[in-house]
Amino acid sequence: MSAQPGSSGGPSRDYIVEYRAGQFQNGSLVLRFDTEPSEKQLREALIAHGLPAKALEEVRARPMHATRLRPVAHSSPQPQQPVMAEPVKPLRRKAPGCSGGQLILVLVVAAFGALTAFAEDAQQAGDAAGADRTSETMVIGCWEDLGDARDLADPEAGLIGGLFAQAPTSFVVSPANTAFYFTCLGSASGG
Repeated sequence: MSAQPGSSGGPSRDYIVEYRAGQFQNGSLVLRFDTEPSEKQLREALIAHGLPAKALEEVRARPMHATRLRPVAHSSPQPQQPVMAEPVKPLRRKAPGCSGGQLILVLVVAAFGALTAFAEDAQQAGDAAGADRTSETMVIGCWEDLGDARDLADPEAGLIGGLFAQAPTSFVVSPANTAFYFTCLGSASGG
C-alpha cells in the first residue's frame, strides 16, 4: 500500500485517490504507492484510513502532478442509479422600501395621535383626575378613573363616534381615552 522510497528498489509515487461512498459522501486523499495501484489496493488503503468497506461505491487514482488527463478508474460491481435533480427555482427578491402593511400601520398611528391631541375635553378631565393622585398611585388610579369615565359615556356612540369624540368613550381604545389616561398620568407625576 504505502511505501517509503527505496523500499522495493524503485521510487514511490504520490497518487490522488478519489472515492464515492454513498450518494452524498465524496472525497479524496493523497496516498503513496510503489506502482500504479489496483482497485483492491485502493480499497484497502481507504479502509485503512477509516472508510467503511461496504460504503465504497467507486474508487479511482491518478498520479499527482501528472500531465495525463484520464485518471485510472475502478467501479464497484453495483450498477449506479441516476439521481434526478430538482429544478432550481429563482428566488423572488423583495423590493426595498416600506411595504403596504407597514405604511398603513404608520398612518393609523399618526391619525390616532392627531385625534388624541384634539380631544380637549378628555385632556381636561384627565388633568382634574390626576391632580388628586400621587406618583405611587397614578398608574392604577388613573386607570380606575378612566374606567369610571367610560362608564358614564354613551354606549351607543360606536367605533366611528368614539374615534372623533372629545370626551372619554365606552369603547376601550379611542383617542379620547388615550388623551385622558396620559394627561392623568402627567398631572399625577407633576408634569
